[in-house]
Amino acid sequence: MNSQTSGQFAYGGCYKSQSGELFFGDGNGFYSFFPNELSRNTRPPQILIHQFRLGGEIIDPSSNGPLKKALAYTEEIRLKHDQNFFSFDFTAIHYSNPIENKHLFMLEGLDDNWHIAGDQRTAYYGKVPPGDYTFRVKASNSDGVWAEKRISVIVLPPWWQTSWAYLSYAVAFVACIWLFTWYRSRSLKAENLRLEEKVTQRTAELEHSLEEKYELNKKIESQQALLNERLRISRELHDDIGSTLGSISIYSEVAKKRTSKNENANEVLSKIGLASRELIDKMSDIVWSLNPNNESFEQLQNRMMAFTAMMLAPRNISYDFSAGEELKTIQLTGEQRKNIFLIFKEALYNIVKYANCQSVQIVLSAQKNGLAMIIRDNGKGFDISKVTNPVRHDGEYLGGNGIKNMQARADDMKATLCIDSKINEGTTVQLTLSDKYSQE
Repeated sequence: MNSQTSGQFAYGGCYKSQSGELFFGDGNGFYSFFPNELSRNTRPPQILIHQFRLGGEIIDPSSNGPLKKALAYTEEIRLKHDQNFFSFDFTAIHYSNPIENKHLFMLEGLDDNWHIAGDQRTAYYGKVPPGDYTFRVKASNSDGVWAEKRISVIVLPPWWQTSWAYLSYAVAFVACIWLFTWYRSRSLKAENLRLEEKVTQRTAELEHSLEEKYELNKKIESQQALLNERLRISRELHDDIGSTLGSISIYSEVAKKRTSKNENANEVLSKIGLASRELIDKMSDIVWSLNPNNESFEQLQNRMMAFTAMMLAPRNISYDFSAGEELKTIQLTGEQRKNIFLIFKEALYNIVKYANCQSVQIVLSAQKNGLAMIIRDNGKGFDISKVTNPVRHDGEYLGGNGIKNMQARADDMKATLCIDSKINEGTTVQLTLSDKYSQE
């Protein structure tokens, strides 16, 4: 060995024996050890989360805030929706080589990755949306031994976004619809009684004159037609709207029970929303059919064009809507307008749901035998022979409640409904209303 300076290891003064023992020498002697016997520091650092701030203000258990006890013993912090600006101060304690300690943090549920802490070792979070989160801190000593600590953070939603609030909205909406239906039904019944009294009184006044009786019969028929129309409206309000309101009421009770048990009521509330939109759609059709300003065929055509654009344009389905000028002279009853439009709606619903097409052609024309409506798509079509009770040209029914309803409405108008479809060749729906009936 070379020994050059007393008190210092000699340059090159190292020797390794066959057993693996290393020898180092200096001016005072030599030193030896086995490298394999050197121990690794396996004790992890101690992580300390020592401060919590809201909007820059330090929160402690004595401040009557969200922190109920010291952070070292806190497992969960519950915050209001407007307390979503907060921060944590943390550090890792390990004295073997503290400058080599490493710190990582993340807010699980908001952060996708771990963040490397800076020298200040502070995690800042702002505008945190309502939800359940976990603040996690990881730290390692100089030998790469890791430790972790976590605190649950819950940001509560505002009261107007809670399940109870949504349930209240649904109950209020149902109550409004029920009050409207009750008031409308009561008004119709009162009006029917007044009409019956007028008919009775007028009958007594005109019973002594044949000419007056003739006029009386005409007015009675008009009044009876009006009475029948009002009764039809009452039936629709009771049957269509009443059944929908009943389902909304049942869903509301289910949502109330789930909410009281702290169960998820979102699915039931969604069903209430769908039923409400269906109710609004039915009310819209009834009000439109009663509006005296919609008696012309042009008004019916405009509504059909608006519905076509609403259904097909958002789904990137191109369409061609054509109507002859001669249609403006056609006179239809309110019942006919309603049935034609509902058949048209059902046909477009079927196209959107099942046809998987790129284009639709709609033709309205006045032919020798009356009004004709043709709706044709280039979709995937279907095999009519494989459908239970298919619609043939002799007027038999095609399977499916929607198409059965279309045929029933056509029968109610004494019209002809034909459906023709082939696989990969599209589907054609044709409605023909006789000229004789349309003028009656």
